[in-house]
Parts: sequence; C-alpha cells; structure tokens
Amino acid sequence: MDAFYEAVGNYKPETLEKTAEHWIPKGFRCFVYVAVVFFLLFSMFFLVFRGYIVAITFFAGAIFIMIEYRISRKWIIKKFVKGMKELNITDTDYHLYFYEDKVLTTKELETNGFFLEYSCLRRIIEMQDLFILVTDANLCIPIDKNSLNPFDKYGWLNLLCMNNKNIKVVGIK
Repeated sequence: MDAFYEAVGNYKPETLEKTAEHWIPKGFRCFVYVAVVFFLLFSMFFLVFRGYIVAITFFAGAIFIMIEYRISRKWIIKKFVKGMKELNITDTDYHLYFYEDKVLTTKELETNGFFLEYSCLRRIIEMQDLFILVTDANLCIPIDKNSLNPFDKYGWLNLLCMNNKNIKVVGIK
C-alpha cells in the first residue's frame, strides 16, 4: 500500500527550540501566566497601600517565575539533546508517510517505524517554516514545509482533518 503523502522532519536543536512552546502542556503555561498576573496585581495592591517592601517582593516573584519558565524550556531541550547524544543518535532526520488511516514515522533508510493513528493527533500548528503535529501524549513531531509537494502543500492536512474531526488546526493561513 503506497502512502498518499510524504514529508520529512528532524529533531535538530534549532527545530526543537522553535517547537519548545508546544512541548510544555497548555495547563502549565496557563498556570504560570495566571501566577504572574496575580503576583503583579498583589504588587500593585501593596504599592498603592504603601507596602513597598511587600510590593517589591511580589514584583520580584513575578519576574522570577517568568525567568524560571524560560530557563526550564531551554533545560528541557538541552536534556532531550543530551539524551540523544548519550544514545549515539546523530541522524535526527525522519520520514513521515501518510496513509488512509494512520501516519508512519520512520528513519530515512528503514522500512519499519512506528504508526500513529490519526485519532491520536490533537493539534496541527503551522509556523513559518514547519508544521508541528502534537499528539495526545504531548509528543511534537516537526515537519519541514520545504519537504512537502509545493503543488499540494495542504493535501495531507485535508486527509488528517477528514479522518480526525477533533483535531485543532492552529496558524494555517
């Protein structure tokens, strides 16, 4: 059985940096942003009532949370890349083959890989030079836009959306 569409992706550090925002669960991101807003509101509240030291403490807490959030994103990527180096994984390229009801992810020269049912996909995110498939388990699979057929760049997307009505498509122009 031949694949309907083919694409290429990779897990190079530059690609991982672009997809980092989507690795962190949305609930945690919301928690961080809400915590920062509350810290800033408390800071302003105490500033109005002349509690300068407490206001400064809350403001510093808000800044600390945002800095920690940014650092943790970079730490997650470094840990992933380090794990790949420890396993001697130097070739980070892979191929995606889109079939009627699933997608096969495999190394370039291998014939076997792992199948992913379309029902497991939760979101598809379009960025400037890549697409990101996000699964239920928060696995991000970057796809290089340049590897797609220029005449039918969104055909695979139509196939996915027909087979999974619950998939969210973000950023498609």
